[in-house]
Amino acid sequence: MQIDGLEIEQPVVEVTDADVDRLVQNLRKGRRVLNVVSRPAANGDVVKLDFDGKLDGESFPGGKGEDVDVELGSGQFLPDLDKGIVGHAAGDQFEVPVGFPDDYRAENLRGKTAQFFANIKEVKEVTLPSVEDAEFLKAHSVESVEALLLKAREALENERRKAIQRRQKNMVMEQLASKNPIEVPQALVAQEIPRMREQAAGRMNMQQVPPDKLAEMLPAQLFEAGASKKVALGLLLGEVIKQRQIKLDPVRVEQALDGMAADFEQPEQVKAYYRSKPEMLDGLRAMVLEDQVVEVLLADARKIDKPMALEQLLNPQSPA
Repeated sequence: MQIDGLEIEQPVVEVTDADVDRLVQNLRKGRRVLNVVSRPAANGDVVKLDFDGKLDGESFPGGKGEDVDVELGSGQFLPDLDKGIVGHAAGDQFEVPVGFPDDYRAENLRGKTAQFFANIKEVKEVTLPSVEDAEFLKAHSVESVEALLLKAREALENERRKAIQRRQKNMVMEQLASKNPIEVPQALVAQEIPRMREQAAGRMNMQQVPPDKLAEMLPAQLFEAGASKKVALGLLLGEVIKQRQIKLDPVRVEQALDGMAADFEQPEQVKAYYRSKPEMLDGLRAMVLEDQVVEVLLADARKIDKPMALEQLLNPQSPA
């Protein structure tokens, strides 16, 4: 088994004042107040409207909406439609030509220009609380702007740490799999598919769908590649555990449970619930042991510094 020679990017990321200001601005937006106004819409306003897009005179999927709220300038709409709404007030009905980019997700609309018919129903002005507002500070459990900025910086530094761990873990897993291609038992793949289907159903709020119907809606073929990869990684990690004689650290299990429960209002109840569910506790132990394996492999890996902005680290799909 080849576990030497891993090369892992080491993100070098500074939490800047601009990052802190951006987070505080988002916190302000979370407590914004909307007031209906009679003036024409401007960037930053929230507009309620009906719209109906047509291409060559025909409606197309996803091109129609009623009572839709959109914040102008936020990127919710295509730029042409966004700009076309600016300057119109409640009661206005108008037509806007909207160009779709060449890489638009719907292939039939790429590079095309559609006509959108819009009906403005309401224009609301957005008011953000001042960072010095006492109620705003209290809502975030601080008493001063300085304390808020410090709390925001600490939160971003914590997110930076977790994002670096996730990124490096993914790299370790990818390289471990690529350096050690193995044949996986199809019986294990078949056992993994139902679990992955249940997880997918949970993400899509389909938990109430009967199992036979769910299997029909989410066929096994959708999960075969992912299940095969997961089984292979599980076998490879098991081999690393044997070779390096890695033992589960019970202290880290407790720390992981504490960290998970801390996000809830009654952490002690959450921890008690986990301890009462052997399968959930086993899952947590497996996660901790996996992290221990990754740390062992990372310790021997060659690290390559990669400077990047915090936004790029936290949102890998954002422009570099």
